Amino acid sequence: MGFEDLEILLKTLFQKARKGKNAEIKRRVRLQVMEAFSNRETESVVPLFGHFFAKKSSRWAFAVVSFFVLFNILPNNIGLLSAGQVKLKHGVVEVIRGGNEVILVTDYLKLKKGDLIRVGNNGEAEIIFPDSFSSVAKSQTELRVLDEDSLFLINGKLENQIFTEGEVSTNRGFVKSMPGASFQVIVSKSGETSVISEEKQIVVSDWKNGETVLEAGNQVRLSSDTVLVNENMPTDLSLSMSQLKTIEAKEIITRSKVLTALENYLDNNETQARKDLASARKSFLSIMNVPSSSRNLKIIKRKDLDSFTPSDVVKILEEKIPDSSLVTEAKALEVLMSLTEQNIDRLGFVVKKSGVRSFDSYVLLDRIAAFGNGKQKRLIDVLKQKYAVAFLQKVQDEELRIDQISKLSQEISKLPRTELAMEFLEKVQDLFAPDLAEMLEEKMDKVF
Repeated sequence: MGFEDLEILLKTLFQKARKGKNAEIKRRVRLQVMEAFSNRETESVVPLFGHFFAKKSSRWAFAVVSFFVLFNILPNNIGLLSAGQVKLKHGVVEVIRGGNEVILVTDYLKLKKGDLIRVGNNGEAEIIFPDSFSSVAKSQTELRVLDEDSLFLINGKLENQIFTEGEVSTNRGFVKSMPGASFQVIVSKSGETSVISEEKQIVVSDWKNGETVLEAGNQVRLSSDTVLVNENMPTDLSLSMSQLKTIEAKEIITRSKVLTALENYLDNNETQARKDLASARKSFLSIMNVPSSSRNLKIIKRKDLDSFTPSDVVKILEEKIPDSSLVTEAKALEVLMSLTEQNIDRLGFVVKKSGVRSFDSYVLLDRIAAFGNGKQKRLIDVLKQKYAVAFLQKVQDEELRIDQISKLSQEISKLPRTELAMEFLEKVQDLFAPDLAEMLEEKMDKVF
């Protein structure tokens, strides 16, 4: 069936449809048809300055929009009516209108419904609907104007600021928001849609009547098999990506400060060691501020940290993110601080630094674990593993494989010939790629 036949069929179906259907239903049908056509590989328009653009525009996608407009399926509209304007910010931007008219944007250009906007490589354009919202289209973005307050993103990235109301659709779903909201919509080459809420709530819907409310600081990805449900985890029982990253950073800082305290104590600087321990405890307890702050962390609600213990930190993380590795590390840090505080006056061992920072930290953790029971030792092992990973990352920071091998040999030569060093390298070996793991095993056999 050709497009002309399909055009006649669709027109007939809409003529026979019952009167009185509201604009929302018409809009849904229009966008769902557009979604189906956007997935087809078809003949494309040959645009002006085509070599600046990453993808070609679809005649089918344009034909669908043109069809709905020309046959007055959009309520109260006849023909290609004005719909905002596009402003060139930099680079190359073009508008394809009517299927074959290509307009190079040089400053401002009034848009019409159905216009296809294409932003070239390293280009940027702002689409402005004065009464509803504005969007900034980034490099290599392709989108279509559907209405005075509606855009269809085919691929690329849009940064949106809502004045009163507005909607951005993709082939995976659409986004609506309240006045004052801002959000990003990104469509990858594979068609996956990512929505990131920056200010205020937005509502993300799929094309299967599912939807979810996205708080500021959160994001959602819509793939072909994604089905949204209208059951959001309450804000007091979930943490945003910004909050999780902050907790992770605070845990790293806590671990580093405890190890610094141990080093200072072993260097006979007991006063500084105790200051470092107190600082580590304060950093750990400051995690209590994160869950109660705004999800984008622009508003920090500070608590009286003196009223909390490390166990309180573990408890609140278990409530918020029960299956996260951050909880396990928090438990391990609680044990590390407890064993260090209880036994700092009993540290009679001597640790000779090897010059390999990750291994020296591994040794300190091993010495402290010796004061604990079986469960505590297993938790400290979680922290020890992080330094095996750090050793791996240092080797892999070299770009060339030959340089990685050279770095590995250098680092191994610095290590003492002890059982603990052997244990450390075995953990590293488990992380290496097969070729490096095999080479490391040969070196271990020769050295140990």
